[in-house]
Amino acid sequence: AIIFPRQMDVIDDHVKDALGKGAKLLAGGERNQDLAPGYYYRPTVLTNVNHSMKVMTEETFGPIIPIMAVKTEEEAIKLANDSVYGLTAGVWSQNPERAERVAKRIEAGTVAINDCGANAFGFCEAPWFGVKESGFGAVHSKEGVRNFSKVKHIVKDRGWMRKELHWFPNNAKNYNILSRVVDVLFGKGERRWKALFGEE
Repeated sequence: AIIFPRQMDVIDDHVKDALGKGAKLLAGGERNQDLAPGYYYRPTVLTNVNHSMKVMTEETFGPIIPIMAVKTEEEAIKLANDSVYGLTAGVWSQNPERAERVAKRIEAGTVAINDCGANAFGFCEAPWFGVKESGFGAVHSKEGVRNFSKVKHIVKDRGWMRKELHWFPNNAKNYNILSRVVDVLFGKGERRWKALFGEE
């Protein structure tokens, strides 16, 4: 069932676009008039698809499964990320280590391994969000709370110094102090030793 009437038009458009560019229809491909009134689209399976088709690069939000064969894991990852959208993704494999390796490289807000990504929406302790041009911020978890907040950074002077060492106008004494601080924090070997013990 589809919630919005306009989404039915999107699904129709994606399927027709794919078929017009050479995709093969294995099942479905049309609205289910047997369940009218209502917005129902028959589960659809497409093969012989490629990334010139909307169904492979845009968000369909419908019961459409396009199947595209690849030769390597690297090719699969590259094609999965070849979209301006990144809401959810799924990785299916009998090899848990390989599945996790691939999942870490998929550009999506949620990646489910051997499961449907929609199930993750029920985990209130985990953030739900999209990347790239997907989603409207984050919901659930602490990230969801932060999404409805505005961060402000206020810097206040400590009150016991009339001026900071790095403020202008500067002088040789302040420059020497700051140089020693940098050498202590980031210098190595003899340079740090001289800065610590005041050797010139």
